[in-house]
Amino acid sequence: MFENFVNWRKAENVDDILNFDFTEFDQVQAVYPHAYHKTDKLGRPVYIERLGMLNITALWEVTTEERMLKHYIQSYEILMKLRFPACQAVQGGKRYEGSLTILDLTGGTMSQVNKQVYGLVKLCSKIGSDYYPEIMGNLLCINAPMLFNGVWAIVKGFLDEKTRRKI
Repeated sequence: MFENFVNWRKAENVDDILNFDFTEFDQVQAVYPHAYHKTDKLGRPVYIERLGMLNITALWEVTTEERMLKHYIQSYEILMKLRFPACQAVQGGKRYEGSLTILDLTGGTMSQVNKQVYGLVKLCSKIGSDYYPEIMGNLLCINAPMLFNGVWAIVKGFLDEKTRRKI
């Protein structure tokens, strides 16, 4: 696993990822709002993703899957190298290794979930679970459409208990 991790970091040029210039950031934010914003009561960074506002067609008009992959990797590296140490400094040296994620589904409908949306979510999840495990401290899903409960009842059966407790 460690060898795969090292090879992945080399292949994706992760050690230089902070220099990646995501020039389309503002255009991406307009159709896929997501960002870190302050800290929670435990002092952890808070990541908010407004998945319900995602316009997947418009997203792929302004960027590519490869550039989004680089953007996600860069975001994780900024979290590890800058956000966690900043939280640690503010909290008098308390070490942080997890964040709070808020997944806001406002405006989303089950009909918006298509193969492209699933692919984007899978891309981000794969990076997080394969190369930045245990970074998610907790995940809160808010403003979910009514059908989400039924989908969640099925999906949670595929997750291990430790992950389910975080959501």
